[in-house]
Amino acid sequence: MTLRKPVPWDQVLDLVLRMNSLGMVYEEDIVRIATLATLKEEESLRQAALEAAQKSREAEKALEPLVTAYIPINYSDATADILPHLQNIITEDRGTVSVHTATNQIIIKDVTAKVEEAKILVSKLDIVTAQVLIEARVVEATKYLQKGIGHRPLRFGRSDYAGKREQPELRIYVKLPQERHKVTFRCYL
Repeated sequence: MTLRKPVPWDQVLDLVLRMNSLGMVYEEDIVRIATLATLKEEESLRQAALEAAQKSREAEKALEPLVTAYIPINYSDATADILPHLQNIITEDRGTVSVHTATNQIIIKDVTAKVEEAKILVSKLDIVTAQVLIEARVVEATKYLQKGIGHRPLRFGRSDYAGKREQPELRIYVKLPQERHKVTFRCYL
């Protein structure tokens, strides 16, 4: 074989292997060359070994004993919020999950690994819902108290061109907060 331009060695090797009905397999740092029939037979044996190992793992799972666990639900509705998520993780044809509505408990029967996974899932889903506290106070203040604590009136209303205000007038007095998160409003109509 003669080449006029420099060509990388791996391209030349591929060409020579195809011409002679050979193939190559990389095994770590070694390139192994064999006939295509031999390589195909080795691949089918490797696939058969993988399938046998997978069937063996499934057989072990089928023989694993079932465990029953009672998981209390404190903050969520077990039927509506938790049960649909648990039905997705139980072992097919072996595991069961149900809800005892009187005590708001999940009853799960499955292999140990799935029961532990269910407990972790429930601990993440069954949390306290964030709540907001809104507090309001009605405060009555005199004009002397307003001057003493620094109230500034804000006036809203319609005025004519002479600058006189018409009724209704809305006055809002705002007290700057001395304590965190407390503001007092006073409104006149």
